[in-house]
Parts: sequence; C-alpha cells; structure tokens
Amino acid sequence: MKKYLLPLALALCLLLAACGNQDPTDNGGAGNDSQAGTNQPDQPAKPDEPGLPEDPGPIGLGALTVEVVLDWDAADSLLSRLEDLSVLLDKALERGGYDAEAITVTVSTAGGTTADALAAGGVDVALLPAEDYVACEDSAAAILMTGEEVPAAVAAVTEAKPELDEAFRAALAAALTDGADGESFLSVCYPGAAYVPYDSAALQPVRDQLAEEESGIQ
Repeated sequence: MKKYLLPLALALCLLLAACGNQDPTDNGGAGNDSQAGTNQPDQPAKPDEPGLPEDPGPIGLGALTVEVVLDWDAADSLLSRLEDLSVLLDKALERGGYDAEAITVTVSTAGGTTADALAAGGVDVALLPAEDYVACEDSAAAILMTGEEVPAAVAAVTEAKPELDEAFRAALAAALTDGADGESFLSVCYPGAAYVPYDSAALQPVRDQLAEEESGIQ
C-alpha cells in the first residue's frame, strides 16, 4: 500500500509546484494584449468649440437717388463733380455698413419741386432749404440741419420706402459728414456750412413764418 502512496504524493507535490510557479496575471498572449486596450475608460469625443458668428457683411440697398438743391451759380460749379460725389457717398456708406446698388446724385435749383419728389419717394435723399423741408415734413424724416440759430437747410430721407429706416438714416447722417477721404459729401456741396444733428424744435420759427405768410395770402 505504501508503494502506491509515495508516487501519488510525489505527483501531487509536482502538480502543486507547477501551479505555484504560474503567473496569476498571465492570461496568455491574448489576455496580455487586451489588458492595455480595455483597462482605460473610453474618452468621450470633445465637442466642437463654437465658432465666432460669421460676418453678415454690409446691408444691401437698391439704387439710391440724392438730390442737392443749390442756387444757379453754385449748381453750375457742382455739375462736374456729380460722379465724384456718388463715389464719395458710396464709400462712406460702406464704412457705415451699407452697400448701395448705385448712387445717383442730381442737382436742383427748385427746392419746392425737390420737396414734392422727396415726399412721393421719387427722390430718396434731399439736401434742401429748411422752408421747403417744412412743406413736406409729414412725408420725410430730417437727419441733419445747418447749425444757425434758425437753420437754413436740412438733409432729409423720404418715408415712402420702408427700407430707408432709422438705422439707415443714422448711417446716412454719418456718411454725409464723413471726411475720411479728405472731404465729406456735405463739404463739397456746401463749402463752409456746418451741419448738426436735426432738432425739430429749431425749425419752429420757419413753421411760424410759413404759417404767417399763408394766412396773409388768404
């Protein structure tokens, strides 16, 4: 009986020794390869950072007509510069965020006719005497006036076109006085005249005078 127990005990010892020498972390070649790939948690994809909003560019305008009212002698000298005035105003409006399809500058010597055209929308912008503006102020919006105690002239925009809104009027007022190119639109049309932001109350003496003249005629 002892002859059989000894080889059995010896075999058992060898088996235990073999198990003790095995690396408990060794799962075979496939196990070692998978450890490096599976022990690290999955990294979530980093969301794209929001970019800056795209520049919408200048606001497009259709064709723009500007009429300047002058005396006969001043009108003649300005006729040769009408194209220069168109370019000057176009660049100034672009700096203010507006891009006109075309700008046409005309000269008039009849302020009343220009006022009628402004009220009807036949002229988009008019630089005209204060008394002529007062005659059409219900249909036009003044943006600038000369700086005398009683203003002599006004720059106004027709109200017949909704696209020529308050934002455009503000940009136009800045463009008309913009001297970035060495001279402004207004300084070319009216050398020496100083234009200031429009104040309706300043034109009250003009309204009173026109009302008095009208009542005298009646």
